Amino acid sequence: MESDTTGTEQQPAPVVSEPVVLNGMTLETALEGMADAKARLSRRQAVQSLPIMSEHMQRLATYAVAVEEHLGELEYKQEYHEAHSYVTFKEGGMSPTAAEREARYATAELKAEIKRLTRQVKSAWALIDVIRSRYNHLREESRGQI
Repeated sequence: MESDTTGTEQQPAPVVSEPVVLNGMTLETALEGMADAKARLSRRQAVQSLPIMSEHMQRLATYAVAVEEHLGELEYKQEYHEAHSYVTFKEGGMSPTAAEREARYATAELKAEIKRLTRQVKSAWALIDVIRSRYNHLREESRGQI
């Protein structure tokens, strides 16, 4: 029996999306924790109490770091899958340019997820910076330095 290779394209294996646990925390847990910490920091009571501000900044930083660790894993998967896809498409007879384009398409969803998470982490660190400034201001005010 002859195999018919005309008209068939070799497809790369899909990216397997298993829940990864880093430092005892899944990505979903870290994202939920970040959202909760952000919400708590947005309450008026939180930005007037040094101990509460400190606690919630620490929690937010912990969750942001966990999300960043997961981002590292996702970026690795994306790079690996894109390279593997490129080779698969090239071996399937595509030109280098077409293989490169298809490899980018094959990882587009993962790239979008990486961008979304990167923005969430960036906003968490920006909020920590704002709260840290407020914290320092209140601390100096309580010491009578302002």
